Amino acid sequence: MATRDAVAALDTATQEENERITNAFIATSNALGDAIIALKRIQAVTFDHDSLDELVLERRRLEDEAAANERAFLAYMDGTIGMHPPEPEDVSAIVALAGELAILTQQKATAAAVLALANDVNARFQAIKVA
Repeated sequence: MATRDAVAALDTATQEENERITNAFIATSNALGDAIIALKRIQAVTFDHDSLDELVLERRRLEDEAAANERAFLAYMDGTIGMHPPEPEDVSAIVALAGELAILTQQKATAAAVLALANDVNARFQAIKVA
């Protein structure tokens, strides 16, 4: 059930603030999805068991983060929780990093490079979520 404060925060958020939160969520979701797919491709050609185990753990962590972000966004949209509207430049940074990650995943990327960008995008989205 939505708290009064969360509903009030959603009701008082401007359309522009809601759009910035939505754009940040979509870019983050796309970035994490791209990273997950890239890690699956890297896993498919990894034969070292230690490296493979590490890749699987990182991929699962990103899957968990993506699911948590989706739950938080849906809770925001139904008024259950509030979120801090990001500044336009923060949204631009998230979108730009997500774009970099999309390009990187089309190339022969290393897992470390994919994870670095995915973690950066996700960390920026975490700053929007209310604890």
